[in-house]
Amino acid sequence: MRVAWGSGLSCVALVAASLVACNQGPTEPTQSSITETFEGTLQPGESTQFRFTVGERGTVSVTMMNSFQPDTSLQVGLGMAVGSWDGATCTLLVKNDNSVLGTVIAGSALEGEYCLSIYDSGNVGESSVTYTVEVTHL
Repeated sequence: MRVAWGSGLSCVALVAASLVACNQGPTEPTQSSITETFEGTLQPGESTQFRFTVGERGTVSVTMMNSFQPDTSLQVGLGMAVGSWDGATCTLLVKNDNSVLGTVIAGSALEGEYCLSIYDSGNVGESSVTYTVEVTHL
């Protein structure tokens, strides 16, 4: 499996079976983008994972839509990471430990199985945090 993920202005090339160049653009998609929404409540020190399937090579974008403490409605920075899924294990490829409203992790991905991890990176405190994340892909 070949994957290249970029965060911000940086471009990260990761090797699994072979390398995808950072400057190599995606091919023309033949299907419409899919947006999946994942939401939940995260307790202090907890993490959770979601899986999604990319049907065709192209851009994958993961966006933190919100992460609030229910009692105070304060925005909380959560950990958000994307990786490859081999059917048993999520191998994280890129992460952001302080994802707040609007934080995006984006990159190119080949068709295959991927995973999204949402975790407490030390900011949850003593109460739970509700969150919503959107993943857009082909």
